[in-house]
Amino acid sequence: MPVTGIILSKLLGFMTAALEMLDVMAKMDTDFTGTGGREYLKSNVNFYAGIMALTALGAAISSYFKKISFGNLGANVTLSIRKILYESILRKHIGWFDDRENGVSVLTSAMAQDTSVINGVSSESLAP
Repeated sequence: MPVTGIILSKLLGFMTAALEMLDVMAKMDTDFTGTGGREYLKSNVNFYAGIMALTALGAAISSYFKKISFGNLGANVTLSIRKILYESILRKHIGWFDDRENGVSVLTSAMAQDTSVINGVSSESLAP
């Protein structure tokens, strides 16, 4: 994730963070003898695991707010479209409703189907 790279680069500097992580992974194959190898490995693994956990928590929170925002967007767009359709139907001449194609049940059914399609497009398809 790009956010993890930015956090690591701002925290330790890009090359330092990359070399430090490679150093920790390289020491996993050694027998941990001399100069506090186990403590070094444990502290660095805990540090990087903490950074990854915080990054994952941030990603989860932002994903939650993204879903809520797109849900609200879909609801607002659907409400606006329904108002526009209802107003346009009410402005029609009374003779327009005499056709079978323009019956009340046909119009309400079409209005419900069209707005549900628009709601699906605006809330689910736009969200990455």
